[in-house]
Amino acid sequence: MMFKRPTFKQGISYLLVGLIAVVLYVSGTRDCRSEEEPQAMRGVICDTPEQAVRVANIADENNMEIRKAIEAVNTEVNKADACDFGQVLAIIDTSPVRTFTTAKGVQGEVKKVTIIGVKGPIGWVKLPQPDTQYTLFRVEGKPI
Repeated sequence: MMFKRPTFKQGISYLLVGLIAVVLYVSGTRDCRSEEEPQAMRGVICDTPEQAVRVANIADENNMEIRKAIEAVNTEVNKADACDFGQVLAIIDTSPVRTFTTAKGVQGEVKKVTIIGVKGPIGWVKLPQPDTQYTLFRVEGKPI
C-alpha cells in the first residue's frame, strides 16, 4: 500500500486523540519573536473567529472537555472539520482579531494564524499551501 500524505484537516484530526487543553501553547516567549517567525503551537484551530469563541464559551459554560466543545461547534455549523485541536507550525498575528469574555469571566483573544505545517503520527508535514485559521489565547497570555 502506498503512503498518501494527509490533507491539512486529516492531519489535524490525527492529533485530536489525547489532546485536552483549551488553548494554544506556544513554545518559548512570544515577546521575543517577530510576527513573521513560525512557531510550534498546540491548540484549538477554527475556520472563523466566531467558531473559536463558541468553542471557548461551550467548554466554559458546560465544564465540558474541549473535544466535546469542538464536536458541538462542528455540529452547529454542520461541518465536521470547522474546528479541531492540534499541534501546528504557524505564524501568529500579534494583534487580536477579536476579544471575548466567557460566562464565567475568562477573558480571551482570538488571533489569526497562518499554518504552514502540522505534526502528524510520523513527524512534521509541510502544507502544500499556507492555511489561515483562528485560535484562542487568554488575555494574560496563559492557557484558558
